[in-house]
Amino acid sequence: MDTKTGNMALVYGAVAVMSVLLLVCYLLWEKKRERRFTLLFACVATTNVELFLENLSTKDVFLFQIACKACGTKFGSKPQPFSKAGLVPQTEGKKVIFDAVYEQEFRAARQSAIRDAAEHLNFCPICKRLVCSRCFLICDDLDMCKQCAAHLEKTGSSVLTDVLEAAI
Repeated sequence: MDTKTGNMALVYGAVAVMSVLLLVCYLLWEKKRERRFTLLFACVATTNVELFLENLSTKDVFLFQIACKACGTKFGSKPQPFSKAGLVPQTEGKKVIFDAVYEQEFRAARQSAIRDAAEHLNFCPICKRLVCSRCFLICDDLDMCKQCAAHLEKTGSSVLTDVLEAAI
């Protein structure tokens, strides 16, 4: 093989390697972009849950609820007792500590309620509402609430039917 043919083979080899690297970079970028979209969608849904989560907590028990924006069905969190419930702080220092512990446990219970609500609620990308699984449809192009599907003349299958719900 002469020098010119060898150089051309090296150039073609380098171009092939660069093409593969560019393809890999593009695929990684697409995957990252898809993940960013998923994370963004999750953040939007979580923010909506946080906005509509009703605080029913007392000084002794943490409790939250949220309602489906379509049918009004309410979903409540599991009551979580405050670890210092019933105790009376004896000093100002203990009161500061109790308050800090209460705030910390309140935030943890709220996050738990948000995660629980996500199991029962779906975010409609059309009307931007949180609706329960009974009011949400799995459609061909885009999943959406029943009201938006009716308005857009789309059909789909319900995430949760009355028959399935009765069996649960």
